[in-house]
Amino acid sequence: MALAKTAVGYGVPLVVSTGPQNDPRGPLYPEVATVIGDHPVIHRGGSFDAFDFPGFEAAVAETGMRHLVIAGLMTEGCILHTTLGALRRDYGVSLVIDATAGENTAIHDAAVTRLLQLGVVPVSWLSFASELQRNV
Repeated sequence: MALAKTAVGYGVPLVVSTGPQNDPRGPLYPEVATVIGDHPVIHRGGSFDAFDFPGFEAAVAETGMRHLVIAGLMTEGCILHTTLGALRRDYGVSLVIDATAGENTAIHDAAVTRLLQLGVVPVSWLSFASELQRNV
């Protein structure tokens, strides 16, 4: 929630995605949905890499940003593969470590280590917020 509040509060362009419309894993967390209000949520499915879904890729391109700040679930699934998709498209990526989680600590840490070796920058939600505050 802190990351979502930070993004909304500072007007950071958001691209929010989750699984298919009737995903058995459930909808976007209600607390996050409350923070983002009527902001569109891209429902996707069939791939761990959100960039495989044309609506997601188009939404990211529309922001005009070349550096993405990524967070979510599961580190070893959607986060890993979406980040790899971003890197293949020459985006820079920061991974919000304290707003990202995996099935367990070992799997999460392995995915984070792999991403760090590829040049992804680890940040916390507070360090990201501090950078935005400094630039206001």
